[in-house]
Amino acid sequence: MLTRITLLFSFIAISLQAQIQVLPNYPEGQEFYKGGYMKFYEDAHDFVKNNNIQPCENPDEVYLMKILVNPDGKVNYVQDPDVIGVKNNKCAFDFGKKILANLNDYVPAEVDGVKTPALTRIIFYPKELFADSNYIPLNSSLIDAEFPGGISNYRKKFISCFNTNGFNYSQSFRFVINFEVDTQGDIQNIYIDTSFDNEDFVKMIVKCVVPRKIKFKPATYHGSPITSRFRLPITINVD
Repeated sequence: MLTRITLLFSFIAISLQAQIQVLPNYPEGQEFYKGGYMKFYEDAHDFVKNNNIQPCENPDEVYLMKILVNPDGKVNYVQDPDVIGVKNNKCAFDFGKKILANLNDYVPAEVDGVKTPALTRIIFYPKELFADSNYIPLNSSLIDAEFPGGISNYRKKFISCFNTNGFNYSQSFRFVINFEVDTQGDIQNIYIDTSFDNEDFVKMIVKCVVPRKIKFKPATYHGSPITSRFRLPITINVD
């Protein structure tokens, strides 16, 4: 049996939850906050301005926070395994949690008309929220994570590791691997959107996602490292 592997790489900033009932991101066209990100940052700015919140001692602190919006509209902060990133940006981290707890217009995701828990991510850069005018984070301030030698080198290493020998497939199939690159350049929160009965196959996938002895250069916002997410669709064609 000939197995052909097709890899498609998308560098878009997802966070991962190993619980299939939780959406790893909001469905296209849906917003996590009434009025969208712009209204969220407008309300965050007003909260900071009206409650005498103090700025961070280090103005370069920035934190990308992952939150879970529940069907009842309440939110929970999702624990971050990047303890160094949290420690280095403790003020921005606490700043974000305070804002989340004091805003109310969160909107749950819906699938086929049913409210469903879903994840989203918010950049907290306190320095900008203390400005006189409202702001919304700009893509021009964001630099994506990079792999040494470029994405083609990561693709090469993944393919050389990914070995389907010993695994039998009756038909072609497709799945998506999601993972994060933390502020240290390490891979965390690997999540596969498909369940497999073969535990060895899953272990092989996870092993290949994490390159040996090589780290990513983390993404940055205004020059400060932040966690970013990657989406790696894989198609296995059986001829």
